[in-house]
Amino acid sequence: HINKGKNKKLLAYAVLYTPAIWFWGSGLMKESICLGGLGFIISILYNGLVKKRINPVDWILLALLVYIVYITKSYIITILLATLSLTILFTFFQKIKIILLRVILTILTLVSLGFYVSFSNFTDQISDLAEESFMQIESYQKNYKISQLEDETSKAGFEMAELNPSLNSMILRSPVIVLSCLYRPFLWESRKLIILFSSLESTLLLLSTLYLLFKMRIFGFFKLIFTNPYIFFCFILSILFAAIIGFTTFNFGTMTRYKIMLLPFYYFMLVQIYTVYQNKDQNKILYTD
Repeated sequence: HINKGKNKKLLAYAVLYTPAIWFWGSGLMKESICLGGLGFIISILYNGLVKKRINPVDWILLALLVYIVYITKSYIITILLATLSLTILFTFFQKIKIILLRVILTILTLVSLGFYVSFSNFTDQISDLAEESFMQIESYQKNYKISQLEDETSKAGFEMAELNPSLNSMILRSPVIVLSCLYRPFLWESRKLIILFSSLESTLLLLSTLYLLFKMRIFGFFKLIFTNPYIFFCFILSILFAAIIGFTTFNFGTMTRYKIMLLPFYYFMLVQIYTVYQNKDQNKILYTD
């Protein structure tokens, strides 16, 4: 519906039938339950908020699904809420046709946010959150190192750099962490057959991204992300998932399993951008909703 019926087979293969999603998402595990739940949650929200199809049964089901996903992996709902909030704000600004008014409102929003941060204990809360996150990450690192020492066959991960328990340090490390989660393992990092398959898929993901960056001349790629609400939603959701998974997972096999939560959205983003590239003259027709 969002893609106006374009590239249906490509969407099916990319979003549903990629090897990692098929392999790790087909059994009755936490990841498959959360992936299915997240898909139905977004479908219900899309039908209600975008298509304006209000069905009381759907909203009851929505509450149940949110609860199931939350008690299974609470961070998924947190990331979803954060992404939805940013997308709603993004859509609000996009609907303002007068550029000057949009700029003024953006500045006022940033100034208001600045005042809030300055005159509240928000900074202290963020610092506490960063320190708490650091302690959890450090715990994950220690546990992973112990498991590597006990079992040689588990060595299929990457080296972990030392972290500083500060918000700035974690923000500075985030780009590397996100890229590692999205595009690793590389082919030369494969020590097991299953990791080789994962690296082939990661390589395909990387090459597909580079292809679209090249075809859209980089600026066009990111312009689409920050002008189309659906692409924006998928981009933010993928980045947040990649950051959480990358910071807390250091084994390629485990990371690939956790990564299936973001893959459908990242692939959907790529297919949408590819569709726009194919239909440059029809951009306004494709994305007027």
